[in-house]
Amino acid sequence: MKAFKIWTMTVFWSIVVLVGVVVVINVVVDAYGILRTDFSRQSQVPNMNFIKVKYLIGNTKKYDSLLFGSSRVENIDIKKITAGRYYNMTYPVGVPQEHLENIRFLLNSGMSIKNVMIGLDDFSCHVDPQQHRFDLDLQPHPAVSGKKVQVFYSEYFLKLRKFIPQLTAYIRHNYTNRNSPSETRIIYDIHETGRILCPVCDEDIERNVDAHIRSGEFNKPFHSVGDTGDNITNTLAAMKEIVALTKQKHITLIVFINPIHKTTYLDTNLSQFALFKKELATITDYYDFSGLNSITTNNYNYYETSHYRPFVGDMMLKVMFGKPDVKVPRDFGFHSTRTNIDAHLKSQCREIRKIRNKLNNVNAAFAGSCEQIPN
Repeated sequence: MKAFKIWTMTVFWSIVVLVGVVVVINVVVDAYGILRTDFSRQSQVPNMNFIKVKYLIGNTKKYDSLLFGSSRVENIDIKKITAGRYYNMTYPVGVPQEHLENIRFLLNSGMSIKNVMIGLDDFSCHVDPQQHRFDLDLQPHPAVSGKKVQVFYSEYFLKLRKFIPQLTAYIRHNYTNRNSPSETRIIYDIHETGRILCPVCDEDIERNVDAHIRSGEFNKPFHSVGDTGDNITNTLAAMKEIVALTKQKHITLIVFINPIHKTTYLDTNLSQFALFKKELATITDYYDFSGLNSITTNNYNYYETSHYRPFVGDMMLKVMFGKPDVKVPRDFGFHSTRTNIDAHLKSQCREIRKIRNKLNNVNAAFAGSCEQIPN
């Protein structure tokens, strides 16, 4: 009996020590940036949705304008927008329902918001944000989602999933390879602009432009996390609520659709995307930078088939605000309204028809997209 008691206590305390070690290491590594204030030690993309809301709660007077969107809008330099003190609220696979919840929460937290910009994507009408609530990379602040705080933090610091890879990455980033180019190229500008910066990424491209343009990466379409195939109804409902909320609070709202690289654009369900655009125009005016235009068909303007480069963001600002002083192609950026949306969709359909016969592999949704575009 005594031996059994000793064995039981040994097992119990071994488990306690093991759990304690796991918690301590997870807190130190903090792979998702939940506790971090110095993001120079960050070895992977943190949970941007959580940490930005956390930051703004403590800085409600610093900004009066917000840019929401997926990771694509991180390449819009909000410092070049003179009408407001903007913070870039970009977070991976960000969709309208999440933006709506964050806007509500920040207003209730005492933030005075004068301007809101929302960038939409091809996947905005596909992704169910409910799936993000169980994803450590993407889930919202617990005060926004309503998740219990102790549950939220336990998910990060009691976890064993990716424990070894994240510990290894942390050691490599902060110790063994601390000064190597691969470990110093990313800057998390959380406490100023909200952007993720990579100056050397553009320098790498400019050193060998031809190799970049010919890269095989541009043959791989981007597929988003949590793509359900159809979430149009819920997405449009969220946009209606955003429009109503901003009107009620006298907030200026600007909506736009990101310039989607041709490979990703042609891989999506274009008839469904056209339906989304048509219905969106009945809710709010918006700028459409998507389609097959001189920007989206040129690999030079992109890092890969998802993210456009910062100078493209400058062109978008020029279309929407008239600044900065950059040259913009005439076919880039269309101001969509309920009165001109049908003509716009037909124009985009003609663009598709022009190149249809030049493509070797065309998916079924693409092949029938023009015929299915709503009248």
